[in-house]
Amino acid sequence: MAVELTSTAFMMVCMALVQLMTPGLAFFYGGLVKDTSVLTMMMQSFVSMGVASIVWFLVGFSLCFGETMYFVGDPRTYLGLRGLNTNEALPDQTIPGLLFAGYQGMFAVITPALMTGAFADRFRFKPYLIFIAVWLVLVYAPWCHWVWGGGWLAQWGVWDFAGGIVVHVTAGFSALASLIVVGKREVSEEEAEDHDRPHNVPFVALGTALLWFGWFGFNAGSALATSGTAVGAAVNSEIAASVALFLWLIIDWIHRGRPGLVGLCVGSIAGLATVTPAAGFIQPWGAFILGCAAATLCYACCELRKKLGFDDALDVWGVHGMGGFIGTVLLGVLADPEECADVELAPPSCVNPGTATASMEQLGKQTCAALLAAVYSVLVTLVILKARVVTSKSITYAWGSFAASCANFSYPLPFACVSPRVHSPDQRDQMQVFLPLHGMVMPTTLSLGLMSSCVPVLTSFSHCCSLHTLYYTIVCTTRIRAWR
Repeated sequence: MAVELTSTAFMMVCMALVQLMTPGLAFFYGGLVKDTSVLTMMMQSFVSMGVASIVWFLVGFSLCFGETMYFVGDPRTYLGLRGLNTNEALPDQTIPGLLFAGYQGMFAVITPALMTGAFADRFRFKPYLIFIAVWLVLVYAPWCHWVWGGGWLAQWGVWDFAGGIVVHVTAGFSALASLIVVGKREVSEEEAEDHDRPHNVPFVALGTALLWFGWFGFNAGSALATSGTAVGAAVNSEIAASVALFLWLIIDWIHRGRPGLVGLCVGSIAGLATVTPAAGFIQPWGAFILGCAAATLCYACCELRKKLGFDDALDVWGVHGMGGFIGTVLLGVLADPEECADVELAPPSCVNPGTATASMEQLGKQTCAALLAAVYSVLVTLVILKARVVTSKSITYAWGSFAASCANFSYPLPFACVSPRVHSPDQRDQMQVFLPLHGMVMPTTLSLGLMSSCVPVLTSFSHCCSLHTLYYTIVCTTRIRAWR
């Protein structure tokens, strides 16, 4: 299709805005944790830009938006972003295909970074890198394809404008699942009083400002064109965030006896997360309702989490997971009326004619999709974190034309050594992995678990061959001694 220059310029700005959200998240999370954890927290956000972008370039975009193969996209469709260029648009779009891939890649970057706020102080850096790479393939990519890539949920009639399901529900509930594995933070009696006290509130405010600013590219940009839908999404985002900000402040004031800047900032993020799945389908009055729902229900979820004893350090589940869940479900109630279903007969007041309309049927579909996303994210994340490397001196992966042999594994090894208490120093020192590269033995990290993990996703080994390139990108120059 022909490329529109105005939409292309608009989407380039939106891509930059969404990219800015990840550094914003780094400041937001970095200010909320204690001073000894700020650099680790910020690094976990920033490094997501590297890991996720590499995965996205190699196979991520194809898994999300490639031709359907079983239940994900065929990784061969756009392997290495081939077949995309700057002068041609993909079907039903008006921006260059390469720009669309770049814009969607920013979503893949920030989604795993959202989870870091839940397991603060409990995840080692090297396992974290492996975890987010595998998580993108096994959790993010399938849901992105099912909802946005023309998969079965899209065909069924499930709508998600900017990532309520694909981003917030998957990340939020995966973060909740990770707490089951990593447990609670170890806190001494002396530190107990300052356990959850933010070390730098101005950082929190700065991060909120950057996130809010970038969210206009996140939501308005999801229209993929300079259109009335983009205008509606931008205005709805502002309304929902502002309403949630103020109501969260009032609730916090009543509950804790004084207003707080941190609560105000968290409330605005909850409003933005809640309006995200519905931003381009609802009227401003619907955004107002979503802002009220975000403040009351997300606040209640954060308090419930504390009662249940889950050590979600920065309330990722309550704010992002439940925010996206609530917005996804209420979309079925707050979307434009049925007369907006026909593009040609729709009145001018319709925000996004020919898409989502309010009905009990739509409410049911949205609810089922949100529940399925929550359950899937929890279960698959638990499998990823609890998966064990088989103890053997020669493990063969049927992977195209080469095999992998693992040596020196004499005990079951959890996939993610998320805590220094998981293994003794002697056990960690035994961790060595060597893989043959056409007769040459070279050291590599356990990131190669990413390749073998595609087997259950793609159903058969034969379809993994196109990921052969990953082998060459992951090989390191030093062997791993310990995950610390």
